[in-house]
Amino acid sequence: MPEHSGKVSSQQKRSDWEHHLEQWQQSGLSQRAYCRKHQLNPHRFYYWRRRILKPQTQVSFLPVTLPADTPRQPQLVRILMPNGCAMELEGRAEPEQLERLVTVVAAL
Repeated sequence: MPEHSGKVSSQQKRSDWEHHLEQWQQSGLSQRAYCRKHQLNPHRFYYWRRRILKPQTQVSFLPVTLPADTPRQPQLVRILMPNGCAMELEGRAEPEQLERLVTVVAAL
């Protein structure tokens, strides 16, 4: 079964590669020899081998509900200057205010 060159669904590709992997395991051939015999790209063979034979890990998420009245943490803006000085501002600041502050501090 040579590799598909036309459009094939991903489900069909997986099925084809599962078949190849089963045949390879039963053949007793090395991966490279099996690929050569069946005109398969070795890199694709290795890719699909990892993808299919690798144990699947289950990922699950738990819902998290936050109370509606949770107080918001104050914003913290830290300005680090090339000379090593640092300024920290707590609370909300408009971008224009920050731009002016950085300009003033940079001029020091």
